Amino acid sequence: MRRKRLLQLWAVGLAAAVLVSGASALGRLESWQVRAFDLLQQLQGRQMPRDVVLVVVDDAAFEGLGRRQPIPRQYLARVVRGLAKSGAAVVGIDIMFTTPTTAADDAALAKAIVDFADNGLSRVVLLGPLSDGAGPLSAAALGRSVVVASPAVPSDDDGYIRRIDPVVTGTGGRPAGTLALAVAARMAGLDALALEEALGSGRPLLLPRLDEGARLAPSGAPPVVARAGLEWPINYLGPGGSFTQISSDSVAAIGDPQGEVAADNPLRGSLVLVGGTFADSRDFYYTPHGLMAGVEVHANVAHMLTTRRFIRPSNWLVGLAINAVVMLVAGVVLVALRPLTGALVCVVGAFVLGVPAA
Repeated sequence: MRRKRLLQLWAVGLAAAVLVSGASALGRLESWQVRAFDLLQQLQGRQMPRDVVLVVVDDAAFEGLGRRQPIPRQYLARVVRGLAKSGAAVVGIDIMFTTPTTAADDAALAKAIVDFADNGLSRVVLLGPLSDGAGPLSAAALGRSVVVASPAVPSDDDGYIRRIDPVVTGTGGRPAGTLALAVAARMAGLDALALEEALGSGRPLLLPRLDEGARLAPSGAPPVVARAGLEWPINYLGPGGSFTQISSDSVAAIGDPQGEVAADNPLRGSLVLVGGTFADSRDFYYTPHGLMAGVEVHANVAHMLTTRRFIRPSNWLVGLAINAVVMLVAGVVLVALRPLTGALVCVVGAFVLGVPAA
């Protein structure tokens, strides 16, 4: 009787496994899979990485600037000089510069960006598109001395950000990398032209890699493939505040002529992102970990690149194999235990083992 019941359970379970795997492959269960994955990310807890550091214009700094927008370019020039003195490996600025301000302020920021360079190539990555005018921060003035990134971050139908398009179509139909990818590529030594060619051809990129000693090397294996049409699910580390945040006021003070900086400061050798976290910036997005500033979303993508912790969806055969194994084990449990106990064990086991495995 037990053998007959087990065979019946396995037959029904196998049929269910085929149906579920087929529905998953066709995208019919995507909403359920998304919610299950959101739950798994929330259960990971908070982690504190050391490879990516945020310099944020917080509410206190914004108040000190007289609540002015756009952020004064002279102030941002001090921040860039402070980052250069602190020994930051590369800097990505999550602030748009399409609107000119005063010529003096724009020129001060442009000079700070150009001065923070290796062999004529700035270590500062900017968001594009740059202005088409003739100002100091225009595309004509900065030219190929600066790598320009895309600010695009797509959201799902429910308004949550769970994925990133690493390569989008930029100015003139040319491929452009998202901010995190462009910053990582710049740290690896790529200039604007080399990055554009790599993204257009889909050539693998040797990007920075965090080693076992928590040191960030300029490049490392395995290479990363980024091309148009590719989507990366974002492997979030945790809720907002998971990355080290330093107030822009502190870094701006270092950028002054009399500013001093410690040799072992957290910015040295790090990948640094600069952005606004003040409430009036309205640069906040819904994520599986709650509301998060845009610069923190980019930081999660950057850390995903340096650690190579990508989320790679399995194909339907792997999903079918996992479902079949769960079904086989569940059949044995249901036959060996009392009906109620067996059902509870199977339900709990599906969540504890089956969902993470899938």
